[in-house]
Amino acid sequence: MVALALVACVQTPASIFLGPPDDKLTHDLTPLSLPSATVMSTSGGFLEDPQITWTVTPTSVARIDGHDLVPLADGSATVEARCGDAHTSFAFVVSLPDAIGFLEVPAYVELGSPPARVQAVVSADGVALADAPITWTSETPSVATVDAAGQITPLAAGTARISAHSGPLTDTFEVPVHLSQEPDNRVISQIGDDYRVGVPEWRMTLRPDLAVAAPPSTVAVKLVDVTESFDGERKVVQKNVSQLKYCVEMAAKQKPAIAGQMTLRADVAAGRVTVVEVLQDGIGVEELSPCLVSKVKRWAFPPEGSGPVTFSVQVTVPAP
Repeated sequence: MVALALVACVQTPASIFLGPPDDKLTHDLTPLSLPSATVMSTSGGFLEDPQITWTVTPTSVARIDGHDLVPLADGSATVEARCGDAHTSFAFVVSLPDAIGFLEVPAYVELGSPPARVQAVVSADGVALADAPITWTSETPSVATVDAAGQITPLAAGTARISAHSGPLTDTFEVPVHLSQEPDNRVISQIGDDYRVGVPEWRMTLRPDLAVAAPPSTVAVKLVDVTESFDGERKVVQKNVSQLKYCVEMAAKQKPAIAGQMTLRADVAAGRVTVVEVLQDGIGVEELSPCLVSKVKRWAFPPEGSGPVTFSVQVTVPAP
């Protein structure tokens, strides 16, 4: 075979044609098969069993191992096939996942309710990867478990801590597990950039003899100072305003007569919130702003947006 290959290359190769590679872009380090190569001679015929030499530049991004192309690290490389003086090449890009986050983390889950599913998103350079492998774990299995699809099953009252893993990437969120509340008529309504989360009167139903009534409350959430390209992001805010309501509910335990207004500013780039800061705090409950900042920081926005956007969220709690 080697002798035939050497003779074929002596027959003056003129050009090399490559079949389609397995992929010119990869998001993991799994070896890929090199494409098939056809060599034509100066006479116009096909060379049988040509001796092809494969090289990769730079070798820090990928290497050749037999008939495989092995990714090594993030970057762009040129893969070249050569037979005699004939040669051709193609570009090969390794873009490893660099971020993992969550979509629509629930503000809380209730005992006895159906499992709540959370979607994790793995991205590379701001592009969501549809086939990225994700594993789930619960760090508090006595409070809630999570299955392979990200479905959370509450088991006991408390705070569940759930993590998603993809390769070396890990992200974690916490979700409170509450006792059952009836009726659950929470409504999110929208007028322009105003969102209102209303909760009617409810009673604890676990022990009728210990039932406690809570007064109705409404929290107004308003988008202000929004950049022009902020479009699909509005839906993300609408889906997650109940998380801000939860923070207010927890703060009301410290200060039952909670009222006032707080404004937070957030920067979004490549689908992730990069900065959240409190611009104004007219409520004055110590643990409220860290809770609101933590919730907004975990919001996941469409990564295919036109560019960085900035928005402010104004949370208003009316006086009782």
